[in-house]
Amino acid sequence: MSLFIVRAALELNGQPYAEFKSFQEEPIQYNKQIPLMYTTGTAPVTHRYKFKAEYVVPQVNPFDFTTLPGGSTFTVVLDGGERHVYGGIVVESISETKIDSEAEYIRDVAFIAETKDGDPIAPFGDSPL
Repeated sequence: MSLFIVRAALELNGQPYAEFKSFQEEPIQYNKQIPLMYTTGTAPVTHRYKFKAEYVVPQVNPFDFTTLPGGSTFTVVLDGGERHVYGGIVVESISETKIDSEAEYIRDVAFIAETKDGDPIAPFGDSPL
């Protein structure tokens, strides 16, 4: 099974609005270490899907991620035709602009999603993306 990403896009009402150069899913945190009086303990956390994507900033009409409406989805398509859809996304942060070797202006956009493939956080052993 191949895991190469063919396309990563932000979609609003089924229409792609912004194409991305790369995609990276963040680890899912289930517990958090907390300091106690003379030791440390753990506590469960509300986990979320988090991911980052590299956005190539176009010279004309760049997408304004600060106005991302509710109901937005982010779709990742693998070369075998497998699709992963992240729903209910919001922007967590946007990096400073950098220039890569191809002279493209790139910004890393970090997202938080409520669902992946229609399901809330999946248990351990979910798909590789």
